[in-house]
Amino acid sequence: MNIANFINKKDYLTITGTIKEEDYSKIKLLKNNALINIKPDSSNHNDEIYINNIKNIFNQLKDSKKNYSLRIYINNRELLRQSNLLSSVPKNINLIICSNDYEYNIHEYIEEENKLEKIVTPIRNSKLSPLEKYLAIYDIVKKFKPYKDNNESQQESRNLKYILEDNNDYIVCVGFANLLKELLSRVNIPSICIHVGVDSSYNEGYTKEEIKINNLGHTRNLVKIDDDKYHIHGYYLADSTWDNNPKYDLYLNSLLTFDEKKEAKRLETLEDEDLLLDFHSTNEFIEKIKFYIKRKVSHPNMDANSIEQLTKKSYKDLYLKIISILRETDKQEYQELYSKYNNKININIEKISSNDLEPVMTSFLKDYAKYIMPLSNNKVTLETTLRAVIEVKKEVYKMNISEIKVWLEQTLKDNHKIKNKAFPYIYSPNNTTEAYLESKSINKR
Repeated sequence: MNIANFINKKDYLTITGTIKEEDYSKIKLLKNNALINIKPDSSNHNDEIYINNIKNIFNQLKDSKKNYSLRIYINNRELLRQSNLLSSVPKNINLIICSNDYEYNIHEYIEEENKLEKIVTPIRNSKLSPLEKYLAIYDIVKKFKPYKDNNESQQESRNLKYILEDNNDYIVCVGFANLLKELLSRVNIPSICIHVGVDSSYNEGYTKEEIKINNLGHTRNLVKIDDDKYHIHGYYLADSTWDNNPKYDLYLNSLLTFDEKKEAKRLETLEDEDLLLDFHSTNEFIEKIKFYIKRKVSHPNMDANSIEQLTKKSYKDLYLKIISILRETDKQEYQELYSKYNNKININIEKISSNDLEPVMTSFLKDYAKYIMPLSNNKVTLETTLRAVIEVKKEVYKMNISEIKVWLEQTLKDNHKIKNKAFPYIYSPNNTTEAYLESKSINKR
């Protein structure tokens, strides 16, 4: 970045990416009360560099006689907490924190942080295993409030700022997913929010003859669980909304595999995650990647140059989609693949042809397949889930043996009752059901 030509009359500045050392001092030339936007570099995302940029700007501006507003963008709130950045804000800087599309002043943000920490601290400080910590937090989120939307102000049912307020009764799927993601990050369990299309006309059960007519947006989480105690390692779908039930203590949607998602009572559109995370064999992996590319490139009436450019863009989009999932869920794997392939695919893509890019993408996808396939569709039984929840009941809720026995008997009964109603058929990757679901989803996109 070069900001050498900025003069003292400028009252607005946006900074993206790494700042050169010699340019830091020139920020002082900005007008009094100027607004500085400092954004992370989306093409070369590095949390450490971003936080250091902010700290360096603090150091440059703290002795200035001018006042400034500094807007930062932090979706990883745990990163901000660990950086101790908020304790070092100079008095002449009005810090504006953008987190998940909402702006906070520092006092609002700290107040919200205190609420989140109060929820999670007993779990983080416990002796629970990773799976048990996950289920302890899942239990809190699914029971947080009854599902209820506010059509006049939808943010009140979706944004953390509102759903954490005691006098706010509203929360919907986006709110459940945002809260689960945020709390899990504080116990080092990675997750992302996934947005899907769900057909509510199938709520009473699936039949092939029905026509999908009422596609609604829905949000859930993708979580990565690594727990040696229970021998569980894999990616799972977590839908705390669908386990939000005042009558029952449900865990049916806490550790869904992609196979089990296909067994659910609602037909869903086929999303990128279904293609990039759901595998049983190398063959299936290859076919789904081919389909991903075909879906991106299938545009009629294009000339050769347009096809070439779109093909390269599709390769890049595929790479970035996979790498962004890994960045949020497995830092080590992300760093390995990013270091090995980012320059070859993301940075230099304009300089090479799609024919030259193809073997590089093939190598990248082979490495990714080697990583993801052992982690895909590793089913966790309800009995294993409840065995882990028992440890939560003992450690967090301090329930005694007789109380746990009563709870377990009723919970098993209720979960089996709801499961038999919610999962009307058994999915098999070898039958025609998946092909039908995917073709219906594709046609309706």
